Amino acid sequence: MLIRTPLIIAAVAGLSSGIGGSASAADCTTRKPDTASGKKYIQIGDAWAGTRIRFPVVQSGGKYFVGYFDEDRWLTVAEYDPANGRICRTRTQSRFSGWDKHNVITLTFDRDKHIHVTGNMHNSSLVYATTTVPNSVDGLKLQAMTGQEGNRITYPHFITSPSGRLLFMYRAGGSGNGAWWVNEYQNGKWTRLTKQPIFADSYENKPVSAYPVMSEPTADGKFHFAIVWRRSPNVATNFRLSYASTRDFNNWEFYGKPPVSGSISPDNAQTIDDVGSNGGLTNMPMITIDNGRPLVAYVKKAAPSEDGIYLATPTAKGWKTQLSVKGPSPNALKGAGSLARDEATRIMDVDVASRTVKASFANHVTRAASFAGAPASAARAAPTGAKARERLKLFKIPPGLLKPSVIVEPSDQSSAFIQYFAQDANRDRAPACDAKTPMACKPPASPLYLVLPD
Repeated sequence: MLIRTPLIIAAVAGLSSGIGGSASAADCTTRKPDTASGKKYIQIGDAWAGTRIRFPVVQSGGKYFVGYFDEDRWLTVAEYDPANGRICRTRTQSRFSGWDKHNVITLTFDRDKHIHVTGNMHNSSLVYATTTVPNSVDGLKLQAMTGQEGNRITYPHFITSPSGRLLFMYRAGGSGNGAWWVNEYQNGKWTRLTKQPIFADSYENKPVSAYPVMSEPTADGKFHFAIVWRRSPNVATNFRLSYASTRDFNNWEFYGKPPVSGSISPDNAQTIDDVGSNGGLTNMPMITIDNGRPLVAYVKKAAPSEDGIYLATPTAKGWKTQLSVKGPSPNALKGAGSLARDEATRIMDVDVASRTVKASFANHVTRAASFAGAPASAARAAPTGAKARERLKLFKIPPGLLKPSVIVEPSDQSSAFIQYFAQDANRDRAPACDAKTPMACKPPASPLYLVLPD
């Protein structure tokens, strides 16, 4: 999210820039795994369950590392070593407000196996921490990057290029008026990769912002982007879906269209579908690599009371789009803030091996359809990574919460996954405690389980 929109700055007083404080010492313990349904699992911490936030789980040096907001909402990284059962947790000095789904966490490692973690940002100052000890959470400390990021950052995302370069992509500015930049990490230092934004914040002399979704790099080293463009904080002003690919984030290529250099905007990107405002175009298309070429799935209105999942493929003359599956439409797609799961049609999966697309429509109606073409010769390369694992019955969700659900997040390298529960989004606001949801405004913590590979 890339990843991947009300303005809550979530940081400790005195640390609003996300920089400062001393390095944190790890709190460690040793625990043996339990077993359920033939799988070993271990509780590595307790997580804030106020709203759905995707927590990353990454492997390095035989250990598992998880970034999450702990039960007191502090941005935390946990380390688990299956060789000795040791669990270590380090809190940063950045505290989540508790309700804004945009305050995502992203976690990675550099060539020297040092942790890099960002998160807890929505139109706010950089929150970034790293360590000096390889494969360890000990000494995790908030600090600056380049100093050029500004104080309106959203959607942080680490990228590792095919050659092993570590990059950091983010939006600077607000919804409907924000530019995207990329930093590069070399020799222990971050620098800005380009002199201009990779995605511009203006079009036809008016503000816009991009909502890009990126594939994993293809064999030729390209990153492929599907880009939704928006004119204001209102999601109803999403107006166009575009495509561009790049190896270096400065030179951009298309299908049947000359390459360009510099910033990508709605006028120089390649248009997939010029939907127009109020057309039901959602932020999150899915871009998948299908036999070496991109396949883009996206949502827009198919009829006044129906949404459609459309599939687009490139040709020598541009992009070909076809309706794949349609279903009942939720409420009109409009307003600001994170949408609840039942407020928008969602693409659940595009599987190029089985040639199927699956989506969730209004009232949790799930439909799937087949699409044409030969099975893919390689695994898909979608930004959401591996498919979620089957959830285990490890806990009962406490009553009185706002539309809670069990969340399963896969590891980046194996069949391991983490499992926890959280409430649904509430347009990034604190939900009310009432007769139906007496615990919504004061949710209990969720156990955070790591389910180990077979």
